[in-house]
Amino acid sequence: MDSTALRIISLGTERHCLSISSFSSLTVAAFEPIGYSVARRLAFDGASVMVSSRKESNVNHAVQTLQSQGLNVAGTVCHAGREEDRAQLLEKTQRMFGGIDILVCNAAVNPFIGNILESKEDVWDKILDLNVKYGTDPFLCFLFRIGEPDECAGTVSFLCSPDASYITGESVVVAGGLFSSV
Repeated sequence: MDSTALRIISLGTERHCLSISSFSSLTVAAFEPIGYSVARRLAFDGASVMVSSRKESNVNHAVQTLQSQGLNVAGTVCHAGREEDRAQLLEKTQRMFGGIDILVCNAAVNPFIGNILESKEDVWDKILDLNVKYGTDPFLCFLFRIGEPDECAGTVSFLCSPDASYITGESVVVAGGLFSSV
């Protein structure tokens, strides 16, 4: 087995799939626990990872910590609610890593504590502006092709693996970025 493949044992048969060692990843809001853990795991699995946060101290801490573990990580400040920051983040990631293969949008906001149905309209505007608008613009991507059976099989294998131990009772749509519902 060459070093660019992962060995997977599935249903008693051995198969090989490509690793993510040639991929570049952009993880937005990588200082938060989930974003940081995702960035660390992707880098550990071989991806080149760009991390971002609104605060420079968060970016510096994440980059220094991950690089001290021998991981290929860079970082930059980005306020996900600002279009110019997002554009600079994309440009820097493309310049440093030659493109973006993996995008993890971990940025979100909830400025209201309490029953969300009792919040004012400006709170809803802020939540929707960052959590929905940012989550789709400018990163929306469709594959525009029919999926291959092995792509569906990979998802099932993942869901059966220890990496998916906290996923239960979910409907996962494997649709190449197209909107669909179950």
